[in-house]
Amino acid sequence: MFAVIRAIRNTIPDFLLTGEPRNKKVRTQHGEGIYKKKAEVANQVGANSCPRCGGELIVRMGEFGYL
Repeated sequence: MFAVIRAIRNTIPDFLLTGEPRNKKVRTQHGEGIYKKKAEVANQVGANSCPRCGGELIVRMGEFGYL
């Protein structure tokens, strides 16, 4: 149970826990983490692999063109 709480604690940004939203270091780290995750997802999609399950992506024809 403590492992679950510790895992949740590690995912919450420090400024939410400490009440210091003006802490520039924490905000910078949080922003960098977001940009890093977005870049990883973009690389996976670019490599034709699903970011969630790792499966292969395929091109489909939608109402407004290719998806």
